[in-house]
Amino acid sequence: MKKCLLALLLFPAAGLASAGPIVQSFTSPSVFFGQDHSLGYSFQANANVSLSALGFYDSLQDGLAVSHQVGIWDSAQNQLGLVTIGAGTGATLAGDFRYVNLSSAIALSSGTTYFIAGTTTNDDWVYQASNIVTDSNISYLSSYYTSGTGGLAAFPSNSATDREYITVNAMIASTSVPEPSIIALLGLGLAGLGFSRKIKSA
Repeated sequence: MKKCLLALLLFPAAGLASAGPIVQSFTSPSVFFGQDHSLGYSFQANANVSLSALGFYDSLQDGLAVSHQVGIWDSAQNQLGLVTIGAGTGATLAGDFRYVNLSSAIALSSGTTYFIAGTTTNDDWVYQASNIVTDSNISYLSSYYTSGTGGLAAFPSNSATDREYITVNAMIASTSVPEPSIIALLGLGLAGLGFSRKIKSA
């Protein structure tokens, strides 16, 4: 019984994903320079996860020429978080993106659509990325932009189908608690262990 209980205790932990970016990889991007846009994409959360940081694309991984704002919104255009990623190499580099931590984690709800966008002035930004691979808890939906924002991150209200602006990214902090069915199995294991102890003491 103890071995079965150990398996039940370990099983939920095995389903928890480690921290990582929502967009894990992409290929064949065309890179543009400058222009005053706030652009990015929409995505859907497939599980209850939290975001801990937002990032901007560093094409040569040698630092940014200027600072960039990156924000995240819900579909009602409510801003959920905003960071400013400074010029140079001070922000944390992970893959092709430089990240800055959010002031507080953003909780995403499973089945909900969100928008992420960043400012593009004086640095490279990605156009028509392909083979986009996301974390299993995230589904990429489509690209969006808004122009003439004066270097400020703004909700990307204009659809840009097939543009694939993978210029911004976000870091997943944690996944949700185990599913109720798993918790129920754990409860059954604990109950069985208690019952076996009663039999031995009788």
